[in-house]
Amino acid sequence: MKIPVVVSAIVVSSCLSVPAQANGKLNWEIGRHADLATEALGYLSAGRLPESETVVRLLDRRRITIDGDKVAERVELVYYYPSTDSVQDNGVDTVYWDTSGEHLTMLESAVISPTGDHHAFDPSTAELIDADSYKVFTDTTSVVMQLPHLQPGSLSVLSYQRELLEPDNYHFNVWVQDSLVTELKEVIVTWTDTAPAWHLAESDMQCSTSPRQLTCRAEQVPAADLDVDVLYADVLPQLNVSAPKSWDDIIGDMWELIEPAMEAGPNLQAAIEDVSAVDQPLHAAHALASKDIRYVSFSKGEHSHRPHAVERTLANRYGDCKDKSTLLLSLLRATGTQAYPVLVATERADASALVVPSRGYFDHMIVCAIVDGTERCFDPTDAYTPVTETSYGIQGRVRLNLVPGAAPTTVGSDLYLWRFKIKSNLQFQADGSQVEHAERVYEGALAGLYRDTLGGRNAKDLQEWLGDQYRETVSSDTEPKFAVDMLNNIDVPLKLESETTFDPFVDPDTALDYTDTTFWLRKFMSDQRIGNEHYPVSFPGIQAEAVYRFDLNGLWRPWSTGAEVDFESEFGKFERTYQVDGQAIVVTTKIALPRREVGVEEFERFNRYVSLIYDEMDMRFWGTLIN
Repeated sequence: MKIPVVVSAIVVSSCLSVPAQANGKLNWEIGRHADLATEALGYLSAGRLPESETVVRLLDRRRITIDGDKVAERVELVYYYPSTDSVQDNGVDTVYWDTSGEHLTMLESAVISPTGDHHAFDPSTAELIDADSYKVFTDTTSVVMQLPHLQPGSLSVLSYQRELLEPDNYHFNVWVQDSLVTELKEVIVTWTDTAPAWHLAESDMQCSTSPRQLTCRAEQVPAADLDVDVLYADVLPQLNVSAPKSWDDIIGDMWELIEPAMEAGPNLQAAIEDVSAVDQPLHAAHALASKDIRYVSFSKGEHSHRPHAVERTLANRYGDCKDKSTLLLSLLRATGTQAYPVLVATERADASALVVPSRGYFDHMIVCAIVDGTERCFDPTDAYTPVTETSYGIQGRVRLNLVPGAAPTTVGSDLYLWRFKIKSNLQFQADGSQVEHAERVYEGALAGLYRDTLGGRNAKDLQEWLGDQYRETVSSDTEPKFAVDMLNNIDVPLKLESETTFDPFVDPDTALDYTDTTFWLRKFMSDQRIGNEHYPVSFPGIQAEAVYRFDLNGLWRPWSTGAEVDFESEFGKFERTYQVDGQAIVVTTKIALPRREVGVEEFERFNRYVSLIYDEMDMRFWGTLIN
């Protein structure tokens, strides 16, 4: 997750239904307000500018007003740009706008020069950019503003107001820390009737309450420590302010939106008959919802949260995650499977952090079911992961089962997320060349990723992509030929076969001193070192095996092999064995590193173990001439 440098995104009711009314509007009132610019001038006139080489947020004030059927938030930001680099790297303001859930009014955007001159932003130069990730059901647009007349020593001011179109389900997530130093952070929440639910994660921010106001304040807030692999929503302190509801309220609200969409009609009845007629109705239902219904985002207006009717989804043959999940749910229930919809927060893995009940944390919907006494979870936006596996994108993510009495937990995770096997038969030729027949077999989520990458390519493109990958991994001087087995049948492992001839590189007239490398394993292990410094990492788990059979083809007699290896640590196991099979030498390499949380204090040991495995990828043996 990347936290915006200029303006931290505030998530406002992400998932399922907005009342049937027009989409939110964007209004520009720049030029009619000067309060914030006047306040910013006080920093200049009083000489209250910090010493820094990087941009500093002098003020971050948020006023949240809850007044019956009107809920609004006013944001006021002041930035200081002390250097040329800070101007070059940060001269853009970005505001994230939920186009289906709120009216956005831009109140102030201007640059104040070091001498106090005021340069207002021209709204005609603003850019509107779709800011949503693929397959989530938020409807967010970023309003991007290039700041005019910015120079070292300048200040910029930005003020805007959001008015929510669905005040009954408001949710504000305010970051206490992000990637910038903040001199003053202030949140003021006022209400006229019912107090909101709120929670502040442990931080230096202090809050106080009065009968109708919550005030939270922090000074000299340092920039957050950033890392390579981290879900920032899990680790950075936040203030959450939400409509006062229980998780059962959220679940009930969601069913009011989902249940009408499940109403059966001729299209659904026909689909139920089709999936019921086969030996494995679960597989058929999953294939229909995930693959036969193509993904199209419909997080607009009323349907930013509400699924379309299953009848319409089947008629159109497309839908978003809510539509595809509602269809799958209808099919599974109709064929006797105990199934239930599930909300997923794709950027969160710590369910304990969801202290205040709200649907605003969630941006995705899936379906889980009880199959043979075991829960399975299906993401019908993933057309490539087998029905027996859990999509890698939702494993370990926070979820809310939409069943009475449920509370946030996490989606189950595989002990080994990445699973694959390599089999290579290399035969030496009389001229010192080699002919290799290799098989790579990918299972589970990894097979799904490959199918997603390779699916839809024509034969020529498929050969080119696989050839480029082979040359990058094994040898740049080869022209392998490939065969792909079970590309479209997602319920079985994916097999990639290759035939390759390597140019002569050994002398068939001398004793053999040979070294080769388990290239596919080495390439995979090269990406497993942890790059974090500050936050723990959830290592996904690897189970891999490579079996290389070297056929000496009567040219040499096997004489000796490299040392066998059996390395076992707290993180897993690495094994290498050699076997002489007549005129062939068989080398087997196994890696089993299970999923686990790796703490900061373990990084050095973990990376050292990964490096040890990486360094032991060479296979070595010797042979004597036969004639």
